[in-house]
Amino acid sequence: VAPTVDDSNGPIRYVDIIVHRAALGVSSPPPSAVPSNVAPYMEGTVWYVAARYSYTQYEAAVAGSQFTIGNGSVVSAGGVVYTNAPLWPGHAFSVYVRAIGVDDNGKEMSSIGSPLRFITDFTIPQPHSLSFTVRPPSGVDVSWHEPELLNGMVQYYIVEYMLEDGSGNKTTLSNVTG
Repeated sequence: VAPTVDDSNGPIRYVDIIVHRAALGVSSPPPSAVPSNVAPYMEGTVWYVAARYSYTQYEAAVAGSQFTIGNGSVVSAGGVVYTNAPLWPGHAFSVYVRAIGVDDNGKEMSSIGSPLRFITDFTIPQPHSLSFTVRPPSGVDVSWHEPELLNGMVQYYIVEYMLEDGSGNKTTLSNVTG
């Protein structure tokens, strides 16, 4: 569902799609808390502009339900690049639409609607480049790289193994670092 923007205060020049990322359990900030100087996405930011559209583009793309938050798309407007960054698993997100226009005196004005709030699912990141080397007579060296898509800082890994034929006990090593 695309939030709507209101042009009752004058013509709208462009529309920002603003994203707020928060930990679970944190409520959506009210529209009045959206900073006026929200920047395009940068690694680690909590507030960012995912996209900026002219009002005509917004009506065609976003209001037509064609905009997807977090799909990695890039939009360029006025020489600035906006990245619709992938969403972090297990976080709460609020999406705001800010309409920006100019009043009769040429002063820029903006209005922000109520947020659309949602929570992304947790995922279990999988290590990649898993490899092993057999060390006769009964040893194995196992190595891997951090998951490509993290959902936070990896604190430790749990390694489980057993003989291929299923005989013997399954062995579990906890608190293993990569």
